[in-house]
Amino acid sequence: MPEYNMPFRAVVFDLDGTLADSLEGIASAMNTVLSEHGLPHHPTESYRLMVGEGVETLIQKAIPPSAKDKTHVILNEYRGVYARKMQETQAFAGIEDMLSTLTALQIHMSVLSNKRDDFTVAMVNALFRRWHFVGIRGERVGVPRKPHPGAALELAAQMGVLPSQCAFVGD
Repeated sequence: MPEYNMPFRAVVFDLDGTLADSLEGIASAMNTVLSEHGLPHHPTESYRLMVGEGVETLIQKAIPPSAKDKTHVILNEYRGVYARKMQETQAFAGIEDMLSTLTALQIHMSVLSNKRDDFTVAMVNALFRRWHFVGIRGERVGVPRKPHPGAALELAAQMGVLPSQCAFVGD
């Protein structure tokens, strides 16, 4: 393996849209729930502009104003449908080679997502079980979501590096 001069010792990856191509599963799950409630669904590509800030924000963007009273019901149904459709998610091309290279270079790796913590852990374990991630974190009660730096700083400490020695890859 070629020798690299890395300016960092650890990486914190975002999950959706960075390691995993999850847009299709998210769109399919949300459109399924919207259809069940007689609400209009959206083209998959439209969801690219709705994701990234957590599922509550996704739902607020996906449902029409006239259905805001159904937000809680849609949220619960979406989580159930998405848990089944999550299995359709795949790693982006080249990600596995990159993770193997970082592992060979002894770069510590973690994942931080605004996806619910249990979904984040399940997806990382399903897609990337061949690689060791020091920490896998999703949205948790009492911890501000990205872009707040708290969880990323927590992961840097868990990996035993200074924040300046840690790259953040994703949004």
